[in-house]
Amino acid sequence: MLKTFFKYCIVTSIFSVHIICIYAQSFTAKRYTTVDGLSDNYILCVYQDSYGYLWIGTAHGLNRFDGKRFVTYGLKNGLPSMLVDRIYEDRNHRLWVGTRKGMAEMKEDSFYTYTINDKKKINFVSGFIEPGNGSLWATTDNGVYKLNSKGWEKIKLYPGKENAGVGGIIQTKGGLFIGYENNTLIQLRNDGSYKVILSVNTKGRPYYSSLFSKNDTVFISTYSGLQYWNGYKWIKQFEDTLSRKFIYSSFCDKHNRFWLGTKEDGLLCIMNEGSKIIYRQIPLAFNLVSNYFEDREGNIWIAGFEGLVKISAS
Repeated sequence: MLKTFFKYCIVTSIFSVHIICIYAQSFTAKRYTTVDGLSDNYILCVYQDSYGYLWIGTAHGLNRFDGKRFVTYGLKNGLPSMLVDRIYEDRNHRLWVGTRKGMAEMKEDSFYTYTINDKKKINFVSGFIEPGNGSLWATTDNGVYKLNSKGWEKIKLYPGKENAGVGGIIQTKGGLFIGYENNTLIQLRNDGSYKVILSVNTKGRPYYSSLFSKNDTVFISTYSGLQYWNGYKWIKQFEDTLSRKFIYSSFCDKHNRFWLGTKEDGLLCIMNEGSKIIYRQIPLAFNLVSNYFEDREGNIWIAGFEGLVKISAS
């Protein structure tokens, strides 16, 4: 379940900078914590808006970073909850945040919430998506909502799953991939037909932790490796190394490097060097990686259990 997987925890740590040598590449890793101005060390998400500001969702408020200092927003600004799991800027340059008490829009320095038509309590927002026709959807632990002139309206994407937790929706050329309860994945084709491409009985426990796409291919990171959908079946990726890894989160950057947060080895970077696949462990102060973001300059931002880490090519 979504509620089970994401746990609240607060820790303290210290600032650190170190150099990571990865085969022919070297990276600089810089960690930011409360010592540097963050409102909390447990970072849940990272996002860069069209103006260049970096937004950080923490377990204790929303932070904005201009490269020099952090500004914190919280309950006094109208934030519904101090736990911020998702941040998103839509095509109209409206900034949205997903919190443990629902969705809110940021206008100047204040947050505004909108009516939810089925009046269900939102405990987790896994993301926002604009699937087309100018619409904005929010994926939550109680289904999918569409923003209209009256507020958030529940929409039905798959029969019988209207109120099921949605861990994310991926849009591809072939249609939408909808992740339910972290153990089911439904493909909603462009012609309106459905296909169940994943359904695992895990007795209430999640089967996969994250869902993302690269080059129109859908990937899931599970608790026993990374897999991708080839249109017919699931194919295990990097099986020799990842088959026994408990993966918290995964991401693929613009250079086709895979970043994986694992329980056993912390952060792993997997890349191609010519004909070889190179695996390297990235030394961090924590193993639990919540989220990744690649900014305009190609820096990789790691949202972690003990701070925010910026990884840059030296």
